[in-house]
Amino acid sequence: MDHFPIEIATLWRGPLLLIGATPKKAYAVLGDSALALRFGWWKLALDYEKISAVRLGTWPWYLGVGMRLGPEEGLGLIGRTGPTAIITLREAMTFKVPFPLSRRRLDLSVAQPEAFAAALTARLR
Repeated sequence: MDHFPIEIATLWRGPLLLIGATPKKAYAVLGDSALALRFGWWKLALDYEKISAVRLGTWPWYLGVGMRLGPEEGLGLIGRTGPTAIITLREAMTFKVPFPLSRRRLDLSVAQPEAFAAALTARLR
């Protein structure tokens, strides 16, 4: 299992406490058959077969931080702006955030996005 924290900038730690997103409760774990995500109170186990690709990207400052609606039918789990890992799903999924929302992409502000993308890509083969 590989554990990657979702980075939370010091500036945003206070506001993100409102959704329970602390450094201990914001992470991505690459398990044997699924990706486990946690961002405060929100949790998700995503089977690897539902993922089509992962790539690197950048989250712009003007889209904000937290659980955010992102570009290209995206859902961002964002604790800081800057480099991200972008996960593209094979088909749209409905996420409860807290209301049902259909999305095809996840943007994660994980620490070491390059290492995360490489490790996830290896599991998708």
